[in-house]
Amino acid sequence: MLASLLRVDFMDAQRHLSDTSSHGRAEDLSKKLSSFYRRNLEKYQIHPEALNTLAASEASLNEHFAAVFDSTLNNIRTLGYPGFSNPEIVVKTSLKPETLVHENAGVHYVLPGLPGSSDGQPATLPDRYNGLGFKNLIYMAVEILDFHNAWLEIEDDRPPVHLVMIEEPEAHLHAQLQQVFTRKIRGILRDPQGCNTQLVLTTHSAHVIYESSFRPIRYFQRRDGGAGVPDTDVKNLSLFHNGEAESSRDFLLQYFKLTHCDLFFADAAVFIEGNVERLLLPLMIEKEAPELKSCHLTLLEVGGAFAHKFQNLIQFLGLTTLIVTDLDSVLPKAQPSTDETDDDDPEVATRVSHSSGTPCLAGTSDAVTDNPILISWVPCRTSVTDLLAATDEEKLAKSLSYVRVAYQTSASTEWQGQSESTTGRTLEEAFALQNLQWTQDDKQADLGLRVVKRREASPDISEMQDRIFRRVRNFDKTRFALNLMTADMSAWVTPTYIAVGLRWLSSQLGAEVIEVASNPKVGTDV
Repeated sequence: MLASLLRVDFMDAQRHLSDTSSHGRAEDLSKKLSSFYRRNLEKYQIHPEALNTLAASEASLNEHFAAVFDSTLNNIRTLGYPGFSNPEIVVKTSLKPETLVHENAGVHYVLPGLPGSSDGQPATLPDRYNGLGFKNLIYMAVEILDFHNAWLEIEDDRPPVHLVMIEEPEAHLHAQLQQVFTRKIRGILRDPQGCNTQLVLTTHSAHVIYESSFRPIRYFQRRDGGAGVPDTDVKNLSLFHNGEAESSRDFLLQYFKLTHCDLFFADAAVFIEGNVERLLLPLMIEKEAPELKSCHLTLLEVGGAFAHKFQNLIQFLGLTTLIVTDLDSVLPKAQPSTDETDDDDPEVATRVSHSSGTPCLAGTSDAVTDNPILISWVPCRTSVTDLLAATDEEKLAKSLSYVRVAYQTSASTEWQGQSESTTGRTLEEAFALQNLQWTQDDKQADLGLRVVKRREASPDISEMQDRIFRRVRNFDKTRFALNLMTADMSAWVTPTYIAVGLRWLSSQLGAEVIEVASNPKVGTDV
């Protein structure tokens, strides 16, 4: 009954593309085109005189191939492909005309600008002289057209739905070819009578994913089904697409296409502020939680101003997420009016936005945060005092125990025999304060954090904090990160808030990686 309604064809990921004799699925590109010719195209009737004049017969056959393959190869050309000076492809025969279908028909590449044969034909090379990526692209296109034509040829009781399952089309394709294939493949299957083949791609490639909108994506999330039995939850991202605000949805799609991040294939996501965190986080992972190097983490460099736009997507996917962000303490320009708050709902009061004020030390009285993540996502607080008092539990997103924020907290600063609790407002400040003695050494001058003048009396910790605050606002952060990358890792310590966040992430992924082997796959019905 089901077979009368649905025809399904499969294209495996293991497309053994070679130029040697093989069996079964191990067909080379020329043999695939030969089989396509046998099944779908008008056959050439050998003229008796061709047996006496082999060369004339070959020329006639080649003209025939050019005519019958014209529409097929034109469709394939829309996919785009690399090659030597962007060569055209032609199908031509050689040797015995009577065996051309079975043995001698093959793909050759025309080399423009080079002298050809004495009969005026252009110079060509056989398909074995091009790469696997190009062969695979053409192979898949021909295979899909073959499936499509076989479905159309069913005259009686043709199933109304034709589905082609393509496993990992990215096999043998570099990034650009993956995108071209995904973008163009539907176009070559358009049928003037409306008999369209539907495609389902299973993939681990971000380049395939980002050629489509959210609607066709089906995200397969592995999870613990209980009693240690793996389970799979299929997320239909068309539901996310329909429920998300258009401005946020457009931002996410544009971000994915520009950055090619692999959010859909990661064990966990780590949101970071910018270039400094991107450069230094791998070092800090190695120092604080080296087991995370065995996990598939995706770093999203979005800054405090944009990370909250990912909130609904992360919640929809149920993806373990660590947000490494800055306290960003400022002096508020205006206090919220009584009309903007609700005394009966303290959470609403914490979400009230404020005008950005002047940056200030984290310990400044009445300081507030200017970070949208901390205000509107987690922990939904505006006062710096309240943020510093937040517990580990309160740094988890409400109802989402798999999303945690890490921002600067009070930590011990050691300086010239003194010890004091301090709080930085940015990564650079927090690092300088927790490595104060080391950063003020002349040997670390390249970091740009040295604020002690030569031959002056040693300032106290409070004065040092104020100087570092002013220095960090006007120094080359990328240069700081690059110089720190070449320093002795054992000589400095990771800021406490990052170390705590990384250990939390490790604890979240440890059981999941071992017991469930979390590594989501994505299916897309293009």
